[in-house]
Amino acid sequence: MWQTDLAFDEQERKLSKSHGWLPQPPRDPVERALAEAVGELVFDPQAARQKFQAIVDLYGGDENRLSPEARRAVDAARRQLARLDAGGTRYVQEAGALVERQLARADRLAATDPQAAKRIWRAIVELYGDKAWAATPVARARQHLGQPPQHAER
Repeated sequence: MWQTDLAFDEQERKLSKSHGWLPQPPRDPVERALAEAVGELVFDPQAARQKFQAIVDLYGGDENRLSPEARRAVDAARRQLARLDAGGTRYVQEAGALVERQLARADRLAATDPQAAKRIWRAIVELYGDKAWAATPVARARQHLGQPPQHAER
């Protein structure tokens, strides 16, 4: 069993290292989807989780018809989901708390230094506008800036 785990870990490392660095992405569509999801892990674990889940949902019930590479990619997606479920929410909680603190700081500054507050609100929209986990603070920042609310793309 541990040898299988090592093989999956090695495949995941190869995919994460190769994602975006090699001229040729993985040929297998399932491996390509896994590589995209792995690439999201660092910057948006919630989006990565959604992609891993989509891989399992789309290909997970049809492993007998998949190539060995695709089966390993589906299994790797399942393992990543388990890892994220075990501890992946910590990043979202910490980042969310940090963004909320900066939003509160901008709200306090609005009365004494409106330009500084606007810079903070714009920065929140710029950095986190496409992150599903930050939808609420981004919407509040947009509201302060007089921008229409938008939904995160993920």
